[in-house]
Amino acid sequence: MANAIEKVFSETKHRLFVWHIYQNAAKKLSHVFHGPGQFATDFGNCVYDHEEEEDWLLAWSNMLEKHSLTENKWLKNVFDVREKWAMVYGRHTFIADMVSTQRSESMNNILKRYLKSSYDLLSFFEHYKRVLGDRRYKELTADFKMMHTLSVLSASVEILQHAEEVYTPEVFSLFQKQYTVIGDYVAKKASKSEMVYEYTVSYRGGPKEHLVNYDAINQAVECSCMKYSFAGILCRYALKVLDKKDVRRIPSNYILTRWTKEAKSRSIYSYRTETTNGSVTQSIGKRYSHLCRNFREIASVAVEHV
Repeated sequence: MANAIEKVFSETKHRLFVWHIYQNAAKKLSHVFHGPGQFATDFGNCVYDHEEEEDWLLAWSNMLEKHSLTENKWLKNVFDVREKWAMVYGRHTFIADMVSTQRSESMNNILKRYLKSSYDLLSFFEHYKRVLGDRRYKELTADFKMMHTLSVLSASVEILQHAEEVYTPEVFSLFQKQYTVIGDYVAKKASKSEMVYEYTVSYRGGPKEHLVNYDAINQAVECSCMKYSFAGILCRYALKVLDKKDVRRIPSNYILTRWTKEAKSRSIYSYRTETTNGSVTQSIGKRYSHLCRNFREIASVAVEHV
């Protein structure tokens, strides 16, 4: 599969499922994996921690020496493909914060509930249509609920209110989890160059620091953890700096369309439409969004009374 991906989708970043690597480690290195030396913890740190390649390489080397595994063949093979699984090599690639194959495995489980290997081709498609129908109904129900309910805010803060307005409930929940812990962190100004500020952000009493740069002119914020790059939402460290600079709304360039309530309408047409005489009319995207919202409300109610 790796060879096929490299040949056909040459620009695709192929990642490996960390869970499978853990399972193989438990089998191949059973004598140390469950031992008192905390190999599993050290290995986990190499998977998820470290923001610089140099630090990661040092941690890997220390782990091998600590557990006397410098000559282990399996670990050497894993090291050779480190760019496919170690997070330090994947922080610049957008992966929607997925570190497993849970999306495909979830669909596999759904299909297994509807389909059987004994079905002929006609029966297969008939049952597959049931799958699509049920999934679409659940999506309509979720859209209807999203449009008519409000997420519970952990605090009455303007930036959380803004996040609740623009994000889907699930993404808002992820954003709120990052924001609600910023009180446990300390941001210290490290340097300033014109309107660009550099902060070090760390957990109260903790030794680990994250470097956050903030450009006050365009409200650009960048953290060394690179969470926005691979997950699409701002991290707690960046949010801590924004809070310190009294930024009360999420900067527009950090709101991914795919995470918003209006994602479907925006994916079809742009939000500005010019007539032949040059005047700007109400956008097709907004009209489409309004009609879809009405349609979803009607369909969600009607389907239960057919």
